[in-house]
Amino acid sequence: MAQQRSDITPPNDSVDTQLLASEDPVSLIDNGTPEITVAETQALSDQEQEQDELPTLLLQQAQEIGEEESDTNLPASADNLNDLALYYFDHGKYEQAAALFQKTLALCVREKGPAHIDTATCLNNLAGTYYVQGKYEQAEPLLHRALTICERVLSTTDPDLVDSLNNLGMLYEAEGRYGQAEALFQRSLEICRQTFGSTHSQTVACFNHLARLYRRQGQY
Repeated sequence: MAQQRSDITPPNDSVDTQLLASEDPVSLIDNGTPEITVAETQALSDQEQEQDELPTLLLQQAQEIGEEESDTNLPASADNLNDLALYYFDHGKYEQAAALFQKTLALCVREKGPAHIDTATCLNNLAGTYYVQGKYEQAEPLLHRALTICERVLSTTDPDLVDSLNNLGMLYEAEGRYGQAEALFQRSLEICRQTFGSTHSQTVACFNHLARLYRRQGQY
């Protein structure tokens, strides 16, 4: 839509999700592969257990800090909630992620103000969660707020504007509002070209946004 985890850019929509026809599973078995040892099995089990315990630990830490009254604890609480939200997001648990991103946003607004650059990050994170669920009407005002903050805090050519421009552009593209999406993608491309040059990876990514948009419109 950088990190407390910084911005959650709306998940990569440059690749259309498809169910791939799998080969016969039996043909994929390598009979020459050595067996996994007991020690390796235990290590894998321990790793899985640690991953299962992670959200519980993060939530417990966030709740413990949140129960304190001191305002000095707010940033730590927001960070823990944000980490847990990202964990849920990465595991496809978008409703849980959205609920925690909402709390993180509220904490950030309370601690740093509604026009702080970190608030823009929180707005982008929450919007990204709505975006992947197809909840575009809920995502759009958040992305507008995030971009407005970035434009006020940063210069008009700051590369940190690029993510917010592209986030809103991708939303417009998903909604079929191609003219509005194109304007935002062209603006982010120009910022990248001026800042990094035409061959930089970030500039190439901006070119790809425009190329994908033109393909969708049949402009090859």
